[in-house]
Amino acid sequence: MLDVGLEVSGKSLVAYAVHERTQRVFEGERPVSRAGLRALRQAVGPAAS
Repeated sequence: MLDVGLEVSGKSLVAYAVHERTQRVFEGERPVSRAGLRALRQAVGPAAS
Protein backbone atom coordinates (compact mmCIF):
# COMPACT_ATOMS: atom_id res chain seq x y z
CA MET A 1 0.00 0.00 0.00
CA LEU A 2 1.19 3.51 -0.84
CA ASP A 3 0.37 6.81 0.78
CA VAL A 4 0.55 9.62 -1.78
CA GLY A 5 0.51 13.33 -1.06
CA LEU A 6 -0.29 15.81 -3.82
CA GLU A 7 0.08 19.57 -3.95
CA VAL A 8 -1.54 21.15 -6.97
CA SER A 9 -1.00 24.69 -8.17
CA GLY A 10 -1.89 26.35 -11.44
CA LYS A 11 1.31 25.27 -13.15
CA SER A 12 2.59 22.14 -11.45
CA LEU A 13 1.71 19.07 -9.43
CA VAL A 14 4.12 17.98 -6.71
CA ALA A 15 3.80 14.40 -5.51
CA TYR A 16 5.36 12.41 -2.70
CA ALA A 17 4.71 8.68 -2.29
CA VAL A 18 5.66 6.54 0.70
CA HIS A 19 5.43 2.75 0.90
CA GLU A 20 3.78 1.18 3.95
CA ARG A 21 7.27 0.48 5.33
CA THR A 22 7.83 4.27 5.40
CA GLN A 23 10.16 4.00 2.45
CA ARG A 24 10.02 6.92 0.00
CA VAL A 25 9.31 5.57 -3.46
CA PHE A 26 8.67 8.77 -5.39
CA GLU A 27 9.19 12.50 -5.02
CA GLY A 28 8.83 14.77 -7.99
CA GLU A 29 7.04 17.43 -9.94
CA ARG A 30 4.87 17.06 -13.02
CA PRO A 31 2.86 19.51 -15.13
CA VAL A 32 -0.85 19.83 -14.35
CA SER A 33 -2.22 18.10 -17.46
CA ARG A 34 -3.44 14.71 -18.57
CA ALA A 35 0.05 13.85 -19.75
CA GLY A 36 1.54 14.96 -16.42
CA LEU A 37 -0.89 12.82 -14.42
CA ARG A 38 -0.26 9.88 -16.73
CA ALA A 39 3.51 10.26 -16.22
CA LEU A 40 2.99 10.41 -12.45
CA ARG A 41 0.89 7.24 -12.52
CA GLN A 42 3.57 5.47 -14.56
CA ALA A 43 6.34 6.63 -12.23
CA VAL A 44 4.54 5.55 -9.04
CA GLY A 45 2.73 2.52 -10.51
CA PRO A 46 5.55 -0.05 -10.33
CA ALA A 47 6.13 0.80 -6.65
CA ALA A 48 2.48 0.10 -5.84
CA SER A 49 2.74 -3.57 -6.81
